Amino acid sequence: MMPGMGKMNAKQMNMMMRRLGINVEEIPDVEQVVIKTPTKDYVFRDAEVTIMNTPQGKTYQLSGTPTVVNKAGAAEEQKNRAAETAAVTGSMDDVVLEISDDDVALVAGQAGVDNKTARKALEEAKGDIAEAIMKLSG
Repeated sequence: MMPGMGKMNAKQMNMMMRRLGINVEEIPDVEQVVIKTPTKDYVFRDAEVTIMNTPQGKTYQLSGTPTVVNKAGAAEEQKNRAAETAAVTGSMDDVVLEISDDDVALVAGQAGVDNKTARKALEEAKGDIAEAIMKLSG
């Protein structure tokens, strides 16, 4: 409710917004939205996205529950251990990528695939959970 407007129904609110040059529309059939930061990815599946067009510009609104994937988590630790092993042995040939069952389950659940497919995607992504989910989802 906007201050000073009293009680206003949806129809009255829409009329007022049109008079002010504001138009709101929903983007239909959104499958996925990903927000990437240096440390995390926020993956929204089946999100609702609306655009509010105003004389000043466009504003996008996102509604949904994200899966937060920490980029500096297990995959980063594994890369650091691999680098340490390579420094000691002088070769990356001896490095074995360890992928936890929890990571496999997370990727499988988010991408809607079986564990075998999720594990293969994680191996191809060198343990990067976000990359594996994105590969399987799109």
